[in-house]
Amino acid sequence: MLRGMKNLSWQTSQGSRIVRVGVVRSACYAVETGDGRRYLIDTAVPGERAAIEAQLERLGFKALDAILLTHAHGDHAGNAAAWSRRFGCPVYAPAGEVGQVRAGRCVLPAGATPLGAAVMAVQRRLHVCETFEPVPDVRPLPLGEGVFGPHLGVVATPGHTECSASIVVDGEAALVGDALIHRGRSVFPPFADRPEQVGDAWRVLLGTGAETFLCAHGGPVGRALLERSLAALERPGRRPRA
Repeated sequence: MLRGMKNLSWQTSQGSRIVRVGVVRSACYAVETGDGRRYLIDTAVPGERAAIEAQLERLGFKALDAILLTHAHGDHAGNAAAWSRRFGCPVYAPAGEVGQVRAGRCVLPAGATPLGAAVMAVQRRLHVCETFEPVPDVRPLPLGEGVFGPHLGVVATPGHTECSASIVVDGEAALVGDALIHRGRSVFPPFADRPEQVGDAWRVLLGTGAETFLCAHGGPVGRALLERSLAALERPGRRPRA
């Protein structure tokens, strides 16, 4: 069973530790698996670089085995190139979005709700999070159980972007990027390229057996809340809320 700890951290029954770092614009997660491997899931934006580096230093993360990106948006890939150099590790991104990470330019999603559409219209005019430092040697993120050792698996969770992925730790916690965005009573992402696929992604996440879902925006989501949200989404005539 996943155990919540102080300072936005969690520990699995198999000894893996997850710590949320960087919470101003977009959170990322430092993961130390039960066999001692260290990963960073997403990388936030350059404006948070120094603060996150200080957090990683306090955690004792002086090296990383890999950086894993849940998708290619600039608020998730913004520090990938810099930290690949700093920590001497490879960067992985969903296979269908490798080209965007390699080019350092992403395609912003459409608004999936009225509020999301309004916010995205402003972001596109201002080119917010569209560009970031390219990662020329980015690698495709493999899918499946145990693809990064016995403690980490990767599942496809498209919806927010066409190729979004989530990282599952010991079958107990899932690091979901923007597949869920927890704001108030809603977990539906207000921005999505494929909003019709969001429910399918949620079913995949529930199918992992995880009991806690850790988002890049907003607080953790428990299994019961995700189950209720999926049931509500599937009601006839139901429209997602922002």
